[in-house]
Amino acid sequence: MNTLNIATMPIADKVRRHMAASYYALQLNDLQVEANRLGYFFAQAETAATMPLDLAFHLAWNTEYTRIRREYPNARENWARWTADNMDNGYAQGNLRDMLAALTALGIRLQETPLALALLADEKYRLYEIFDRQNDSSEDHPA
Repeated sequence: MNTLNIATMPIADKVRRHMAASYYALQLNDLQVEANRLGYFFAQAETAATMPLDLAFHLAWNTEYTRIRREYPNARENWARWTADNMDNGYAQGNLRDMLAALTALGIRLQETPLALALLADEKYRLYEIFDRQNDSSEDHPA
């Protein structure tokens, strides 16, 4: 077996392309899983489903949260805050927009199932319940 110098331009180029493709394959998987959970899917289609603002929020939040979780596995206590920061500064929405634009360029567009709006409404309700519980538990109650 011969030794191989891996620090060459041809190998570096292949590694870079593989790492980028792997990175975006994971991002696209996160996007697809969250879309499916909310009653949406991707297909070769001429037109896309209308994307409600709530759906855009959920897709951006989820893909950003899972990206951060994957890139910083030992910083669990920061995942939600960093995701919120990237929602506030627009990075997460921009990343979602870029992924959807790239898919559209390939003729792949978001579609909705008949249950999509109901599933999205259920998710919104679930998140409001979580938020209300957190607010209730954080209030100072007299002893």
